Amino acid sequence: MMAAERHEPLDSKLLHTVSGELLVQAPADFAHMLSFMRGFAPLAGAGEQCLGRSSVAAARMVDGRPVVFELSATDDPERLAYRLHSEIALSFDARVRLLRRVRFQFGLDDDLAAFYGLADRDRSFSRVVTQLYGMHHVKFPSVFEIACWAVLMQREPMARARQTKRALMERFGASLEVEGYVHWAFPEARTIAEASPSALADVVRHSRKAAAIFTLARAFAEMPEEFLRTVPYAEAEAWLRALPMIGDFSATFILFRGLGRMQRFAAAQNEHLVEAARRVYHAPTLSDADVSRMGERYGEWRGYWALYLRASGFVGGEGAAC
Repeated sequence: MMAAERHEPLDSKLLHTVSGELLVQAPADFAHMLSFMRGFAPLAGAGEQCLGRSSVAAARMVDGRPVVFELSATDDPERLAYRLHSEIALSFDARVRLLRRVRFQFGLDDDLAAFYGLADRDRSFSRVVTQLYGMHHVKFPSVFEIACWAVLMQREPMARARQTKRALMERFGASLEVEGYVHWAFPEARTIAEASPSALADVVRHSRKAAAIFTLARAFAEMPEEFLRTVPYAEAEAWLRALPMIGDFSATFILFRGLGRMQRFAAAQNEHLVEAARRVYHAPTLSDADVSRMGERYGEWRGYWALYLRASGFVGGEGAAC
């Protein structure tokens, strides 16, 4: 999983820095993952991530403190370089836990061979695979963060939802400055679970959403994310559906983009996906139901099929510069 680490001297801000390399399951093309991230609106707020031409940096909460990780391409597509910055030296256990989170978020262990084998028999879609060959599934940093986002974005303009998310980070999360850039980390579930409901309501400014996020925090503080990644899909879905303001679409969204459960996708209410399918398959009259049926031929890989379709017409923005 990790190559040998190097402990670098403290920089001018007296940060502790550890560097090393992560192995990536081939085939992999980090440039495609970065391109996808540049236009991923939920994480496009100031301070949430900064993207270079071949790198990404972002903050995560680890044991109650912010840690900034940097992930960069190397000359070997099967290796990515990383650096971890923290105010105090991270224990070996903390470094392993963070790097496992990074590996999962960027899908570094995803073996796409079976998916590409199915695509070989799909003439129209095979062109998409050629375009995006080596793109792994980039997910939300944590299932709690995506669940909060699923609540915040309901009946709200994207910009307003991002503003509220940023307010949550500033009130309950933490930041760390690295080389002149201030990185903000989304709060851990237990932090919000231990906060007063009134303080949360003051930040969210929507009583129903604030109450829902407080309940989410208490639930996710007690539920290991690994459990939701590995239990039968229906069981994980039922657990999510029991949470406030998490309906069918939100549960599928969380399972797909937060937990990497690629067995399903939501064509309904996803006009961009349907438009992409119409364009790729030269079928302008495809319906939501048609797209769902087309994905069934990919079995457990139907989520990756939907991901590649959605990304096929995507033109990334500039993103926040590192």
